[in-house]
Amino acid sequence: AYVKMMILVHMELMKIFYDHSRPIVYKRLLKKIDGIFPLNDLVWFSRCDKAGTGRCAIQDMELINERLEEYVSSYGDHAQEALVSGKDLLALPIEDHRQYGDILRQAYEWQLQGMKKESILRRILHEFR
Repeated sequence: AYVKMMILVHMELMKIFYDHSRPIVYKRLLKKIDGIFPLNDLVWFSRCDKAGTGRCAIQDMELINERLEEYVSSYGDHAQEALVSGKDLLALPIEDHRQYGDILRQAYEWQLQGMKKESILRRILHEFR
């Protein structure tokens, strides 16, 4: 799982830094690698990959380091804990429990977009009832 995910995402971090991506893109990446490997492993792999192209100047590495510091200080280096849990869903009048996985994934996405728990629960009731 480690190697497969590393290969899958090894370019994403650099793309985020160079494209000045919105914070949600970085937060989604943290969620994607959560429990598989720490952000620092991805950082080192990405640096090595960039340096291995032979076209990496010192300024590129300095830029990478600056952006990394900005993102980590603003958004952390771990995925956010989910605000909404299965227990929360059990308390709602949702009849089809087979939807819980989809609902929790959508709730987390709304969380990454900046919604608070109460707003997420109201939206779940509106969209999944």
